[in-house]
Amino acid sequence: MRRDVVLAFGLLWLNGCPGRGPLCPNARTGRIQPTSLLMLEGVAEQVSFQFDGPGCALPAGALNAEVELTDESGARQPVTVLALSHDVGTQVVTLDLRLPPLTAGTAFLKVFVDPTIALLQLPVFVAADRTAEVGVVERFPAGCRQAGRTTAGTVLCFNGTNQVTATRAGLNARNFTARSLQVIGNVAWLTSLSEPNQVVRLEDSDGGLRSTTVPLSGMPSRFSFVDEQNAVFDDQAIQVLEDGGMTSRLLVGPSRFRAVTVDRGDLVGLFSDGTACNALSPTCEIPGQSVARFVAYDQGYLWLTVGGALTGLRRPLLQTPAQTVDVTMPFGFAPVDLARFGATTPQLSPGPLVLVHGSSQRPFALRLRITAGQPRLEALTLGTGVVAVTRDWLTVGTGRPGELRFIPLTP
Repeated sequence: MRRDVVLAFGLLWLNGCPGRGPLCPNARTGRIQPTSLLMLEGVAEQVSFQFDGPGCALPAGALNAEVELTDESGARQPVTVLALSHDVGTQVVTLDLRLPPLTAGTAFLKVFVDPTIALLQLPVFVAADRTAEVGVVERFPAGCRQAGRTTAGTVLCFNGTNQVTATRAGLNARNFTARSLQVIGNVAWLTSLSEPNQVVRLEDSDGGLRSTTVPLSGMPSRFSFVDEQNAVFDDQAIQVLEDGGMTSRLLVGPSRFRAVTVDRGDLVGLFSDGTACNALSPTCEIPGQSVARFVAYDQGYLWLTVGGALTGLRRPLLQTPAQTVDVTMPFGFAPVDLARFGATTPQLSPGPLVLVHGSSQRPFALRLRITAGQPRLEALTLGTGVVAVTRDWLTVGTGRPGELRFIPLTP
């Protein structure tokens, strides 16, 4: 069996049992089963399944479960059947299992409940456990609407209207008048209010924040992409030159693009179907409409979702064909929707793909990496909820006012 393919979930319902006759079929409630299971590396997991069962009593010894668990290498692992029961009144068959500790990767579970109750096949995602990593806790003043931290340790706070404050260890505060803020690596980008047609780049170094400005043809409003050397917003793109200065260029028809990013030095406009073209060229063709949604650009992969499925495109974006990898997301998890946290959208600054659960059942976030062509998951502390995701940090709440925890995401 190829392990480089994430196996799809299969569920087969069979009605009736041998010897039970047509008057005692299985219930048909359409009970929803998980499409996958999730475990933390080295931690045993107890799971429970409920299946539609018959409305009559089964003969003694007729109810049986066969379970097989194979790890990523194909080796069988022991599974303990804790309980198998049949409730005639509710027509429910319940199966409780204990899965053993496993190494990080993707295992595979098969379950057959006899007599002809259910056949279940699903992947078991085993995430590397990084939940003990506490990261860095920083305090921010009241009224901070957007917070950022450079990798060197300067924290920046945008009050949501016209001011950015930068501090290091609570000291040496500097104030800037600005209407927006983006932080990546040791660089912060600001759209200036004191000089309305300028963008300010702050570089954090041992000597403090070094400021560089560049004039623009119009007043900037919001960033759609930033890295240390590039910033894109509205219809303009800024690039840092070798001498430390900056230059600006106009995009061609920026409203055509769902997002803009920089790939291997090229300024790339992205369409909703995942195709791309040079954002400075008037000759790129607009493809048909698509329901794809971009969620991340990480490790050279452009990640998008279509109908709940997750696909990564790996290539120099201006070349075709693309290498693709399709990933089954753990049941109940979905990419962080940064729009909920006030981030600029669409935005494809370099950053990891982070998944969160739709409920409080799983108190951790998942970072997805591609290692040797295979998807790998890392469990990270979720705190009181995700505040922001950047290339460098997963920012989460601590439950205390004015305080945020920055969990490192870079290797």
